Amino acid sequence: MSYDFKKFKEQQKMEIIIEEKNVYGNVLYYPSCETAKLFCKLLGCKTLTTDKLTIIREMGYLVGKKQTLNRQEWEKIMDKNSHKCWL
Repeated sequence: MSYDFKKFKEQQKMEIIIEEKNVYGNVLYYPSCETAKLFCKLLGCKTLTTDKLTIIREMGYLVGKKQTLNRQEWEKIMDKNSHKCWL
């Protein structure tokens, strides 16, 4: 009996979200969703390497990056939208 991967892909959202962090000059990819955390658990790691992410993509998953803002970017957005925040 064969498994219908097309049907599986339609039923489940094939996407993981990662967060990119620069740690002591090294770019590390941390899991940011349950599926990415399960991949790390399966692989016995805390972060995902570019090689591992390539294989995950080859499996049909989309890999998205979580957007993180530094303090200056956050303040810039809040200043632009400050009139919208207060009534």
